[in-house]
Amino acid sequence: MDQRFEATLEGLLVGQRRDFVPFPFGKFDQGGDPIFNDGYAKLNLAGSYRLSDWVGLFARVENLLNANYQEVIGFPAYRLNFTAGIRVRIGGRK
Repeated sequence: MDQRFEATLEGLLVGQRRDFVPFPFGKFDQGGDPIFNDGYAKLNLAGSYRLSDWVGLFARVENLLNANYQEVIGFPAYRLNFTAGIRVRIGGRK
């Protein structure tokens, strides 16, 4: 079977977790309570299409739900973003 197209749907659920403030690296707030980072859900979609044995196209959409979250407090993640390109294989086979 000649498989030219591939697709991937990836989901990620991250719960609330302990974190720290990047500067001055504090693990507790001013009241002495531990600092927590909120949980989030993220969905990614990717696909590729092989034009020939050595050329293919690919595309990826990250954060498909356009979630506003921080993997680490103080460093916001990208909102919905898109990447596409051409992949060229030079030499050899799979």
